[in-house]
Amino acid sequence: MLTSVLPPAINATRSKVLRPILWALCLIAQSLLAAQPVAWWTFDDPASLGRDSAGTNDAALVGAPLACSGVRNNGILMNVNGEGESLRVANSPSLEITGPLTVLVWANANAVNSTYALVYKATGWDDGQMAYMLDLDRGSGGNYPRFAVTSDGYASGYAAVTSHEALTAGQWHLIAGVYDGTNLMVYLDGKLEGSLAYSAGIYPGTDPLYIGWNGWGTWNGALDEVRIFNVALTPAEMLEEFQSQEPALNASLPGSFGRVGVGQARTNQVTLRHRETIT
Repeated sequence: MLTSVLPPAINATRSKVLRPILWALCLIAQSLLAAQPVAWWTFDDPASLGRDSAGTNDAALVGAPLACSGVRNNGILMNVNGEGESLRVANSPSLEITGPLTVLVWANANAVNSTYALVYKATGWDDGQMAYMLDLDRGSGGNYPRFAVTSDGYASGYAAVTSHEALTAGQWHLIAGVYDGTNLMVYLDGKLEGSLAYSAGIYPGTDPLYIGWNGWGTWNGALDEVRIFNVALTPAEMLEEFQSQEPALNASLPGSFGRVGVGQARTNQVTLRHRETIT
């Protein structure tokens, strides 16, 4: 067996170089693991797109959504050719969050011309079981992320905050809604874009949770890394999540998303293995 013996000076130099690198990696790992989601849909396995990687909240597929390229391995492609695909998650105690709460989604819109849903913990408007919602607000004249909750399950307890910045279709964006007990906040690409004083809590509705559907329409495009937390992520954690994926972000070809295999490396450009055109 061959061994390599380095002079003490070189060993000392190598130790000085590696020590801060290893320490920094440990800090990054600790930071990323500081908050654990109660539900996490990665969409990485095309054979099990609805699997919850964090718990037991597996989603049932509505229609036939497809695996596509995401910010981390695969994402999920919805409303293929206008077919209205989405996901439905049965209610569970882990999703009946009264606060604090964080809903976090990576989203790439093929076309945004309606009030599209990202995550919707309700079945219908003013049905007495509404809880929390993350969607896009078209009422303000653009494609603005919006985060809303209700304190009583009805429209009477509805409160919402809308981002001051709009998203751009055909690009991956990090969209998040946060409730910390005193404020509702909405984030876009790691930046706080709207805040509303609110302390009335969230109604623990028993309706299912929908991904990409809200009764009015279905998300038109791709989603990835959908997560629900029972804690309020901080501005620093939001920025960290965005920056951790920034090098791999891409502007997908309009109307098309590359379908990839599990574990395939992401690049700055979309490499199409198959082409799915959305109308």
